[in-house]
Amino acid sequence: MFVCLFLVTSYNQPKFCPTTSWNQTGITIANKSLVSLETSYVYLDQNDTIYIRNENINKIQILFANSTNPFILIPGRTLYPSGLFVTRTGDIYIVPYSANGRVQKFDWITSTYMNIAYFCDSCYDLFVTANGILYCSMSQSHQIATKSLNENHNSIAIVAGVGFAGTTSTSLRNPRGIFVNDNLDLYIADCFNHRVQFFKAGQFVGITVSETVGSMLLRYPTAVMVDGNDHLYIVDTENNRIIRSELNGFRCLIGCSRSHGSASYELYHPENMAFDTQGNIYVSDRKNYRIQKFFLVTNTCSEYIF
Repeated sequence: MFVCLFLVTSYNQPKFCPTTSWNQTGITIANKSLVSLETSYVYLDQNDTIYIRNENINKIQILFANSTNPFILIPGRTLYPSGLFVTRTGDIYIVPYSANGRVQKFDWITSTYMNIAYFCDSCYDLFVTANGILYCSMSQSHQIATKSLNENHNSIAIVAGVGFAGTTSTSLRNPRGIFVNDNLDLYIADCFNHRVQFFKAGQFVGITVSETVGSMLLRYPTAVMVDGNDHLYIVDTENNRIIRSELNGFRCLIGCSRSHGSASYELYHPENMAFDTQGNIYVSDRKNYRIQKFFLVTNTCSEYIF
């Protein structure tokens, strides 16, 4: 079993074989007794530290790898919906309560949050590239905006969306999760258009990379991720499943019955997903008030993948 990672990024991006599979029965690593009511976002860094944004108790909780200790709580109210991003140096970026377009960075020395950017609207999701570009998914404004964290001024650039809801190749409708690859190409979970849009770096005309899975339509996708071999992973929220792109289309990985439920093989309005360094999948199973882990089963190739 071989899982290779890009080390320049702060998130885990394994390379998987074409025949890779995961156990469709998950285990609960955080439930209602640990994370209160609804959990809406999970993030793992390259140390397999788990960060959970919990909207109901207004905390970001941290669980270090292989730790059996209770979660470490970081003070600070967060606004739902809002993303969470942790850089490889441990900087935590969040959207604060009553944000009005603000993005904050947690200061480990003072245990306080510092205002780091001001966008035109609150960010549903955040993404920070290796070269310090902050991406904000402004769901209510139907746009994706960026700001360089290497500059002191608050110069904002729009990289996708025309500022009003639409279904064309240049417009978005309540975009949610975003992912940016090493080439600065942008993937967007265009939630209310029930599709995933792809924008080449510097281009304002998007390409729909997923709208149907077989004969089944996506329903309100909320997150998108790309692995080290450019396979696309979509959190298909209303269909209660996780799907993956392959050479011949898409394949369902988790929650393949599409009906919601609380069994270990079911999901109920999943919000986002993340990989650990071993290639296991973590899902924020929002309406079940839990974080689920689905183990990598097979990733054996005829040769090493580098």
